[in-house]
Amino acid sequence: AVSLREKQKSLRAESCGIKGGRVVCDMNLTTVKARFLGFPEIETQNGPIVFPFLKAKILALLLIENKRFARDRLCSLLWGDKDPEVAAKNLRNALSCLRTLLPVFVADRQTVSLIRDIEMDCDLDFLKAPRLWELSSVDTLNRPYLDIALLDRWPGFSDWLMSRRSHYRQQLLTGMKARADSEGIALWYERIL
Repeated sequence: AVSLREKQKSLRAESCGIKGGRVVCDMNLTTVKARFLGFPEIETQNGPIVFPFLKAKILALLLIENKRFARDRLCSLLWGDKDPEVAAKNLRNALSCLRTLLPVFVADRQTVSLIRDIEMDCDLDFLKAPRLWELSSVDTLNRPYLDIALLDRWPGFSDWLMSRRSHYRQQLLTGMKARADSEGIALWYERIL
């Protein structure tokens, strides 16, 4: 007979992509597309990635955006309300799940990153190129960074999130103003005010 605890452990492992004790990850990934503005999503050439829990998804987004992150910083951002040992355990669990979905590289005991051989296509990069913007794309660019209501309530994360939202909002305004000034079109700047 299988105990309830063993069933729960098995279900958790399956939700993280672990089958029969082996991690299942498509190591042939070549491209990852990430949307940070509005409701965040990550997809590969195989389609959208479904994450077993929200903090695993946010962890993946943080690694995509920053390329490399200190473990201590991730613990304080995502589990700032927890004891450091519990936060570290939660991070290990999230990384274990994430490794089944994306090729995560743990360089040492202090840092985590994604494998560099993968092409990252990120909507945040588009903010840096206002000359490429179409007027119709401004509504998409004007969406809040990581627009998930629950994130505002995470201790330690909410302040960081607000500063990132402000940063990207300012980047959008600067790009809009530069585009409007160069083309003499007031429509660009009025679009977001």
